[in-house]
Amino acid sequence: MSLPAELRPGLPTTRNFIWAIVERDFSGLSRLMPVRLSSRDDGERAFRRIRDRLAVVRSHSCICRMLAAICTARTASTATITYATKDEHYRHDPTMLRVFLEHEDHNTFLTQALDDPSVLRGDVSSLEAYQQLLIRPTSTAEALVGQRALVISQVLDKTKIARLLVLLLVVSPALGVFVGIRSHRADVGAAVSAGVFALAAVLQGLAAWFRH
Repeated sequence: MSLPAELRPGLPTTRNFIWAIVERDFSGLSRLMPVRLSSRDDGERAFRRIRDRLAVVRSHSCICRMLAAICTARTASTATITYATKDEHYRHDPTMLRVFLEHEDHNTFLTQALDDPSVLRGDVSSLEAYQQLLIRPTSTAEALVGQRALVISQVLDKTKIARLLVLLLVVSPALGVFVGIRSHRADVGAAVSAGVFALAAVLQGLAAWFRH
């Protein structure tokens, strides 16, 4: 698979380098989290490093991870940093900066590689071609203005939500009947069905809220 034209400006001179990776959450808050890579890494290993870095930065709550897996997807794009400042939420990690972006371009190729790094397995030349995304280890917040970055956004996956809603609507009456029979109480079965329907309604509400 060939690289996008904008990511093939030439080869860096160093063998070890840092990618400018920006994670953006649901609220639109964007944080820079530099990821150190080696030119000896192939594309698959590089994107797995990025995914590992994301896993460390995000909440370790099992519930949060489960909800993210069920309802969301990640997209990749490239954008220009217009302003960077210290992130008070990550005082323990001075490399984490709050950034503002412009000129963002969605990139299907990078989104695919982020979702399935194996598409870049054995590709040892691709990393050296991402010169626009490289930053110096000593870069200050002011020096990052104008820097191109790989932006990874967490977005609501409409397909996943639709599948989950269909599953809940199908399971709800069946589960209510099963519980009612097992407990010999119709009111308990009805309560279980109502609870599942309520969960489906909550998911629909969340989906509508995130879209706006």
